[in-house]
Amino acid sequence: MWYLAKIYKVMTILLLPFSIIYAQTTETATDTSLFAVDSTIVRQVKSSSQTADDYIRQGQAFLLQEDLEQAIRAFKSALTLCDTLPEVYNYLGIVELEKADFPIKPVEKIMGLLKFDHKSRAIRYFRRALALNPSFLDAKYNLTKAWLLKGKYKQAEAQMTGLLALNPDYKDSRYLLGRIYQAQNKLASAIDVYKQIAKSLNADGRECYQLAWIYFQIDNQPSACSYFYQALELLNHQELADDLYDSIVPLLTREEKAEYQSLPLNECRVFFKKFWKSRDPSPETDFNERLIEHFRRVEYSRIHFPYSDRPYFDDRGVIYIRYGPPQDRYTAASDQRMVKGNESWSYEHVQRGLVFDFVEKGAFFILVPDLRDAAPAGTSMEEQVALAGEMYMDRSHLSDTYTKLAADLASSPTVSESMIRLAHLEVERVDAEEEATPEFFVQDSVASPMPAVYRWSQFQKSNDSSQVVLYLAFPSAAFHFEQNEVDSSYESDLKYAVILYDSFYDKAYQDNFTSKISVADHNFIMSTNFIFQKPLLLETGNYDLQLLVETLSTKRKSIYKEQLPLRQFTPNTLQLSDVMPASHIEPASNRSTNFLYKNDLLIVPYPFKTVQRKNPLFIYYEIYNLLPSADGRVFFTVDYTFRTIKAKKSILLKAVDTVGHLFGSEGNKSVTTRYERTGTDSDIADYISFDLSNQQPGVTELQVTITDVQTSESVSDTLVFNVVK
Repeated sequence: MWYLAKIYKVMTILLLPFSIIYAQTTETATDTSLFAVDSTIVRQVKSSSQTADDYIRQGQAFLLQEDLEQAIRAFKSALTLCDTLPEVYNYLGIVELEKADFPIKPVEKIMGLLKFDHKSRAIRYFRRALALNPSFLDAKYNLTKAWLLKGKYKQAEAQMTGLLALNPDYKDSRYLLGRIYQAQNKLASAIDVYKQIAKSLNADGRECYQLAWIYFQIDNQPSACSYFYQALELLNHQELADDLYDSIVPLLTREEKAEYQSLPLNECRVFFKKFWKSRDPSPETDFNERLIEHFRRVEYSRIHFPYSDRPYFDDRGVIYIRYGPPQDRYTAASDQRMVKGNESWSYEHVQRGLVFDFVEKGAFFILVPDLRDAAPAGTSMEEQVALAGEMYMDRSHLSDTYTKLAADLASSPTVSESMIRLAHLEVERVDAEEEATPEFFVQDSVASPMPAVYRWSQFQKSNDSSQVVLYLAFPSAAFHFEQNEVDSSYESDLKYAVILYDSFYDKAYQDNFTSKISVADHNFIMSTNFIFQKPLLLETGNYDLQLLVETLSTKRKSIYKEQLPLRQFTPNTLQLSDVMPASHIEPASNRSTNFLYKNDLLIVPYPFKTVQRKNPLFIYYEIYNLLPSADGRVFFTVDYTFRTIKAKKSILLKAVDTVGHLFGSEGNKSVTTRYERTGTDSDIADYISFDLSNQQPGVTELQVTITDVQTSESVSDTLVFNVVK
């Protein structure tokens, strides 16, 4: 604000000569004021029987508890007994580095100029420790960090060079050297250092994370993605976990934040991998466009909306990282009326009424409920409301929300009514945020979504693995067909990828499939859906499925995501596969790659949740581990239970062929038909078809229950579908 700026300039002019003299003095002489011990501490120490080692241990404990003031008292108590202990000065320097900078930048700059800031004090403590013990490696290491944080990169590099000459493997000195090179924009040297660390046993992910940022800054985006994911694989340092978490806090839900806070370090890797791979708009490749956009938003926020502490961006950065650049932005600097600097952002392209107001607080901006917070201190409520009305009128072009608010404030007869209207603005903003997408990202190359319907069914393959049949359907309208001049057929294209991540969010399976669709009759194109199936062989476990479907001819693309829990098929216990719906099943005569074959049956899967009652419904299922009788035969019953979930009238279905009528009177809401079966195999595949022509429209549940007569064990599975005319 203008008055702080003037104060800053005046103080700088007045104090500059003294700061220069002070700076010169501290370069050549010991700062006795810094190392002096308070007289109160001296009296307490003299009256105590504790030794210097006792106070050092106390200081270490306070430092671990982050009680920095008590840590300083304990370490200075040790100095009262012996002022030549280099480790105590080293600890005092560490405490100073732990302290946060003063939040108002002008004051912080003056403190730094006078060398009263925490970094300068830390530097003097470390130098004192080294004066007492020139080969004190930890003091050299910490002094290097302090110079780096202070922005004195040449001093940091010189100190690190000396440390590496004494011990090239001390702590993470090589990583710190990379950070020094990076800060000086010596990117080739930084890349070389980081890559050496990445190949060593000392890699903990931080070096790959910095490589990702460097490659992003030099516009090598594929390498940035590659090293970012390598960083997640190697994650073994809290600093890296904190950096990764801080940058995505604006995107996390309350539940995700709670989940992360409960995780130990060794489980954070899965959290971050899941977070980023679930947002990848092109999971079939190693390149993540959403990640690169996030890098851009974080970098922009830390440059243009800086904050002196984690996450290094203020509230404007939070909104920018979540939604990207505002559609419209209004900025107002502090003025002679002492009105605080303020901004208003509009995201009408994301959600109608999504607007945000920010007000300057020292060196940064905070998100506020309304612009009354921009009023000078001591302003009356009436003046605050009037000022807010003026400011909203100035920015009424940003959003209809501001236009209406300004008009309401201008017409409100009392201050209390204006206050109610301003309070309603915050309610409207919260509602708009809840209705908006949690984060906004649009990939320019995607013209429109690709519609698809899919289902999956699980069958036993062995005790530890399953066959999962994934079947998909696409409407013909989503494709663009061109006539082939050779045979007059009509052709289009389809590309889809199936990606499965295991419980550690490592890629367990990926298959990319490209197909040409060819049909002879154009009328067939306009009245059909195209169905594809993909059998997968997977081990038992929980998977996250990502299904990418795309047509190159129409530039349609969508990603469908779903959890895929695969159950364990227990041996020697009656088991039932998933019930698979189909539009047609018949004994296989000739095999074709266009259909699914199981147990010598040709199956045309039906992925849709809606069934037309004019068409028959087929189901296929498999039974495992039936117990044979003494003569080697198995005996079991099959119950088909139809239950109306949402229909005014009950269901009347007829099974085709040998099944006969399943239902009786029209008044039944739930009907079960039982069949007694026998066979010679412990594992049996079965299918049946149902005539739905008399079915009342509505949501229907079909439950298939198998009972082993020998053991009385029962298993069941349920299929839900909606019957329409």
